[in-house]
Amino acid sequence: MTMNYRNAIPVLGLFLTCAFAAPVMAAASFFGYSVPIDYTSDSKADTSVLGGYGYFGHDVHSLEVEYDRMSRADNGDLYQQDYVGVYTYYGVPYTRLKAGFHYVQSADAGVDGTVYIAGAAFDQVSLYGYKSATVGLELYSSTYTDDTKVLQFSPYMTSYFQPAWPFGYYDFTTKLNIISLSGTSSESLNGIETALNYNLYPWKLSAKAWFGHARYGVFSGGNVLYNTVDLLRDGYSLSATYSFSPALTLTLGYQFQYLQADGDTSITEVSKVQYMLGYDF
Repeated sequence: MTMNYRNAIPVLGLFLTCAFAAPVMAAASFFGYSVPIDYTSDSKADTSVLGGYGYFGHDVHSLEVEYDRMSRADNGDLYQQDYVGVYTYYGVPYTRLKAGFHYVQSADAGVDGTVYIAGAAFDQVSLYGYKSATVGLELYSSTYTDDTKVLQFSPYMTSYFQPAWPFGYYDFTTKLNIISLSGTSSESLNGIETALNYNLYPWKLSAKAWFGHARYGVFSGGNVLYNTVDLLRDGYSLSATYSFSPALTLTLGYQFQYLQADGDTSITEVSKVQYMLGYDF
């Protein structure tokens, strides 16, 4: 069964932006998204993802929740559902502490599992009063019903540049993913992610690339989970977000990556197009 491949792509950095913006009094956002997924290999059926994401912030607390359902284009009875909840605490100056979970349940019970999420981020503020850099660490502990256990360490650094030429501002992130598998098999894998975001209202442009290898990898702060023994290889993504108003946004995104089936030397190309509509309350 080829349903054990997690393909949802949150808005290429948009969720992380929401999580890093400390709530002042009270705030809420909702995003709905659709992601059709195409494989070049005949051994994997095309799939699609429908989902929603919510952000709720008050005082020094915030909660992020997400649900999506992935189903095969040729058989809707073969599906996967994901549930995500992440709490973030902003009460320590220039610091964010978070904890949460990502639970996956599918028609293939062998790849059901839970990821426990923990993380800390620390900001550096310039003499001019704006954030100039962030360093952080994300930790993920995963257990699956096929007895696979995964530990992932993801240290990262983000630099903020303001203003950027000719206007607006941009930020650049580098993250190292260190994955250790145990249980049914033992293996260590490494990869690097890079992301560049450019903001000039009403536009936000994002580009992301990753290099290396991952099995059962966790990305985007815990929102994206690849619960498969197949080897995730290099890839990239591009997205553009347009704000019709301070509250209403539309995002279009494209993602391309290479996937190598376990025990196979052939490479499958995977492409995804993303449509997302968001509203701030």
